[in-house]
Amino acid sequence: MIDRATVPQVRSHPQRSLIVFLSLFLGLALGVGVALSIEFWRGTLVREQG
Repeated sequence: MIDRATVPQVRSHPQRSLIVFLSLFLGLALGVGVALSIEFWRGTLVREQG
């Protein structure tokens, strides 16, 4: 038998501060990663030619 639907006692809501913190951290990490990889590949190409 299926129970009847009930209204929850506490309203749910997104954890905005956690979402903002994770977004900032992941964006910063991705930006640093891209910058370092570009610098690595640029340095490799310059050393091979010179």
